[in-house]
Parts: sequence; structure tokens; C-alpha cells
Amino acid sequence: MQKTVLIIGSGFIGLPLAQRLQQHNYHVTVTTTQASKLTELQQQGINALQFDANSANDYAQFAGVAIDYLIYTLPPSACQTIHYTTALSTIVEALQAVNCVVFTSSISVYQNNNEVHTEASTALNNTAITTTEQYIQQQFSNHYMFRLAGLIGATARHPSIFFKKGSIDNSNKPVNLVLGTDVVALITQALLTRIVYGTYNICAPQHYSKKEYYSRYNSLLVCNEGNEGKTVNGNLIATLLAYEYANICI
Repeated sequence: MQKTVLIIGSGFIGLPLAQRLQQHNYHVTVTTTQASKLTELQQQGINALQFDANSANDYAQFAGVAIDYLIYTLPPSACQTIHYTTALSTIVEALQAVNCVVFTSSISVYQNNNEVHTEASTALNNTAITTTEQYIQQQFSNHYMFRLAGLIGATARHPSIFFKKGSIDNSNKPVNLVLGTDVVALITQALLTRIVYGTYNICAPQHYSKKEYYSRYNSLLVCNEGNEGKTVNGNLIATLLAYEYANICI
């Protein structure tokens, strides 16, 4: 039977993930806040809905819909008047049924304590993202929490466009980055193979210092000393899926 997927958000991860899942015969619906993008998505053969998390009326369109996977890719910045966790819970309450919730979380949940963080780490920040994780863990035994490292890409979000002001602080801290293509591939494989539900870091294994990494794209970069940061280990999901991350030097 064809699996149904609702992806909240059609940005850097949401849209390519929708396209990849469609290629694997999932019935996918994505949301966008923009009427112009709605038309563009539909012309590409992608089922799309216009949805603004800050508009109370927009949640009604989910009423009575049953889906296999609800994938929540919105960033907290998308929720200005309705709390980030409330936006997700309101969608869930409107839907008739959800088999599994997938959350593209962030490694920002881990504290900058100069430690190596695995999925078992308990040194977490108290943010809207961790609150949303807690909601999902409490409400859904069937869930995937993908804690994403800093997202980069070969064109959009290329590292050369970061730090345009020409200076960085804490330049000795390690970078924790991952290509968007790796994120999409890993989430797709996780759903296709149905790996064990739970929390997974998605982070490439190269951890250059910020100075080493960003100076290769901007030789005039001013690097201010400091090493307050963290290192995130993304090996668990890569090992489970026999996946090799792409190098972050692009």
C-alpha cells in the first residue's frame, strides 16, 4: 500500500525530501507559506498546501486527514505568534490519524561544553526545539528525531557566503556541518528501511576548526580567538544504514 506523507515546510530540506520520497512511490504533500510557490510546486507535480503556522485558520485544512508520516521541518523562526511546539500539536490534533512523527531537529539542543555529543548526551539547552522534542517523545512511540548539523550545499547555503562581515568569534571551536543532500538521503533511507524509532544525529565526521574551515573560502577572514563549542558525533545512523557522508569541503 502506498505510504502517505505530509511535510510541513518546503525549504532547504523539506522540498528535496518530498521529491526524493515521491521517487520512491510515497504520496507526498508539502506546505508553503507563499501563493507563488504553491503554484510552482503544483506545476512540478507536487501536491502542495498553503499554510502559515501563525494563522489559526490555516490548521483547519488538516482536519480528518490520515497519514503515515508527518514530517515537521519548520524552523522556530517560522512561528512568530503561535509557539513552535503548539503549531505541531495543533496540526496533530486536527489530523484524523498519524502513524509516525518525524522531526528535523537541530544539534543546537546540545550545550557548548567542549564535549563530544552522541545521541545519549543529556547536556541539553532549554529551547523551543527541545520542548518540541519532549512533546513528540511523550505523545508518539513511533517517532524519528533527526538532530541536524549546520546545513550546507554546493550552491544554496555554500560555506563561502557565511561570515560576510569578515570576522568570526571562537575561531578554534570545531565545525559541525552536513550537506543537505546527505540529510535527505539519510532520512529517506531511514524511512524506507524502517530503522529503530528514536533520536539520531546527522553530522559529517570532519570537524575542522572554524578558522581552518572558513579561511579556505575567505583568506581575509579575521579570526578571533576562543574555543567554546562542541563536537557532534553522527556515526550512529551512518553505521546503521551503511552510509558514507560526503566531505564538507565543497
